[in-house]
Amino acid sequence: MHFFIFCTSMMIVSTSYVGYAQGKQPPVTEIYKNYDGNKDGMLEANELTGSRYARQFPRWDINGDQKVSPQEIVAFRKRFGIAADGTLLRAQTQKIGAPKFVIPRMSELKRLKKGVPLSREEARNSAFLLGTEKHAVGGTEYVVLTDHVDEAYLESLQKLAAHHKGQIVRVPDLALLHEQEERFNKLQKQLRAIGPKYAAIAPRLDSFRENMLMGMWELFSTLDSDPEIDVFPGFLIASNAKAFSKLIEQSLQHKSITFKKLKPIAISQVLRDTETRSLQKAAMLRQHFRKRDLETPIVAIYGKKATTAPRLKGKQVWNLEA
Repeated sequence: MHFFIFCTSMMIVSTSYVGYAQGKQPPVTEIYKNYDGNKDGMLEANELTGSRYARQFPRWDINGDQKVSPQEIVAFRKRFGIAADGTLLRAQTQKIGAPKFVIPRMSELKRLKKGVPLSREEARNSAFLLGTEKHAVGGTEYVVLTDHVDEAYLESLQKLAAHHKGQIVRVPDLALLHEQEERFNKLQKQLRAIGPKYAAIAPRLDSFRENMLMGMWELFSTLDSDPEIDVFPGFLIASNAKAFSKLIEQSLQHKSITFKKLKPIAISQVLRDTETRSLQKAAMLRQHFRKRDLETPIVAIYGKKATTAPRLKGKQVWNLEA
């Protein structure tokens, strides 16, 4: 399944870390308290089925034995600067040597699926692709998921929902949904009851961020027991109400286009010298689209602590300082 973005060009956001938010995370002890069903001190994949952590299990299970101890999760979190209690670790006082910056081809990456273990190096560098299978969408309904409160935006969304004979599901904040387990689970049950086939996701402009995207992936891939996305999702984003109304009109008059007319762009964020996975993925996407003679502009945004991080070169590459 793929994300389809309802706009005149396709935007691909490369991510530096899938599934974890910046900031406070649940303590490891709380995860085991809630999900260790047989109380043996180990998590198994079936204990996380349908939960927000189901997609994390393969990343935690580095040795591939289908069981995860608290120590493995703690070690995994530490690599991303997250402590066992869920808080951010202090910046290290000694600078760690940056790993060699390599841009692999997608065909060279390991397909991660049950029974295929990852090496520590592969897990650390996110050098893998999730193995997926053909997956039919079982739902039939059209759903609009939004956190908009402005009437001008809601009026446009009501028009969209009426056109598709669908319904609008409103939440307070899509950006924080992945951190609010009770609200997340409630929404998950609501969507299962509706049985959506198509999901139009309309976040406020300040809600549209990497963690929200990953939260939506997590939400729509856990509507049933398999790991695949269970709807055809799309995103509706515009800078103001007038542009949003125009975007809705474009969506209602949507016509399919050939791949030759796609206009991809990759956006990368590099906060520190050693955090180059996002940059790596942007370069990989550029390689991938060149197979179809499509050139992919790259916007790389560097944080103040990324003074010696590698810079991509070439035409249509913009390296910006945050």
